Amino acid sequence: MSDILVTYTFLIFALTTLFIMWRPQGINEAIPAISGAILLFIGGVVPVSDIFTVLTIVSGPSVTIISTIIMCIVLETIGVFRWAAYNIVNKANGSGIKLFVYTMILCFLMTIFFNNDGSILITTPIIIHVVTMLN
Repeated sequence: MSDILVTYTFLIFALTTLFIMWRPQGINEAIPAISGAILLFIGGVVPVSDIFTVLTIVSGPSVTIISTIIMCIVLETIGVFRWAAYNIVNKANGSGIKLFVYTMILCFLMTIFFNNDGSILITTPIIIHVVTMLN
């Protein structure tokens, strides 16, 4: 890469990062990120073949995460998270130590059966329901 291209790349990266952090007028973070990507593409830093390579690599995990999010929305809608939280609070029977142990067991089991994202997406609503039930 030539020095001009390196400088251009660094400048676009710095400006993109600045606008993502600054968020002037409350713009969505995706706008400066996409703008930076387009500028890098137009500037010739990123060839078309790399774009297709990245899309090929990212498509599988993206579908997995989106599917997990949809599953969590369905589980929340039918009340599974509230049910699980109710059972955890009920089994703890007022003991903070038992509540902690049951929460750790829940997190452990979710991590065994789901990837990190799925585990977080499933356990977080349950823990939020537990906390709201305790108030």
